[in-house]
Amino acid sequence: MKEHVQSVFGKALRTIAEIEGEKCDALDKVLKCVLPRVEEKCGREAVTIMESSILVGYLSTQRREPLASQFKGFNVETSKKCLKLHEHIE
Repeated sequence: MKEHVQSVFGKALRTIAEIEGEKCDALDKVLKCVLPRVEEKCGREAVTIMESSILVGYLSTQRREPLASQFKGFNVETSKKCLKLHEHIE
């Protein structure tokens, strides 16, 4: 029974990671469209501030701690599409 529950829960977490990946991919596309226009109008510093603000807020609110701990506990990796966004804020 325990293995079945773990299997079902692990599958659900992987599905969540895939959905998160699609959302991160969509956000990446929006940023690639919007940020060049911000730079034209407001300068590079505005782009850096806007990008950091959006991404830090977005990435921190996508998973609350209880869900994040389940991902760690079941060794389910974050989507590579979302990891790509982390490059912008490190």
